[in-house]
Amino acid sequence: MNDTTQQDEGIDWAGFRALFPDEDARRGSRGRLMRLAALGLWVAALVIAFLTWNGAAGRAYLPLQLPYFASGGLTAVILTLVGCSLFVGSFLADLVEAFVGRAEE
Repeated sequence: MNDTTQQDEGIDWAGFRALFPDEDARRGSRGRLMRLAALGLWVAALVIAFLTWNGAAGRAYLPLQLPYFASGGLTAVILTLVGCSLFVGSFLADLVEAFVGRAEE
C-alpha cells in the first residue's frame, strides 16, 4: 500500500458546528445572560448561607439559632434552586436559538 495515494478521511464536523454559532455572535444571547444570572444567584446563596451560619454561631441558646436557620437556610435553598433552573434553562434557550436559526436558513 502506498501511503501517499491513500487519504485519511476524518469526520466532517461542519453540520454539528452549524448548530452552535460563534462565540462572538452569541455574546448577548439569552442563554449567556441566564447563566450569568444563575451564577449571581449562587453567589448570593453562598453569602446568605455564610451570614446565616455567622448569625447562628453567635447564639449559644438553641431556640435563638432556629430563626436564623429557618429564614436564611430556606432563602439560600430557594436561591440555589432558582439558579439551577436558570442554568438548565440557559442551555435549553441556546438549543432553541440554534434550531430557530437553522429553521430560518
